Amino acid sequence: MPKAIVGQHGRIRVGDQSWSMVLQLARAGGWKAAGTQPPETWVPFRKDGSERPWDAMDYTSSRRPMVTADDARNLADAAERMFDDIPNHDAIAHKVLSTLDLPFAKPMRVLDPLADISPLEFFCAEGKARLRRFIDFCHAGGFQIT
Repeated sequence: MPKAIVGQHGRIRVGDQSWSMVLQLARAGGWKAAGTQPPETWVPFRKDGSERPWDAMDYTSSRRPMVTADDARNLADAAERMFDDIPNHDAIAHKVLSTLDLPFAKPMRVLDPLADISPLEFFCAEGKARLRRFIDFCHAGGFQIT
């Protein structure tokens, strides 16, 4: 399910695989997650009165976690450290099984589900521009994962 990354400075739509690859790339670049904060609407108790703890290391759920400006900046810095290692050429062309050419959409490549794809490969070629927009977005401040 695609996610929206929303900050006071804008909004970016990110697919689940892209989000997973961004987090993997940033970790490889040395990012140490500071942990998320609950949204303002977070209710720390269940209807039965028992406590509902917040999982601060959850960067993937639909509970609308908040990422602080410092954590976003550190994530961006780590991804940027990896940026020059990302190939400029299409490093996954040999892992493409077919291409779906649908009306009103850009052609989508169907990757071999058995092929391992690293974050460096995932963001190769045209993906570098998408990653650069995400890095710039994170440098602009904190955000909420929705």
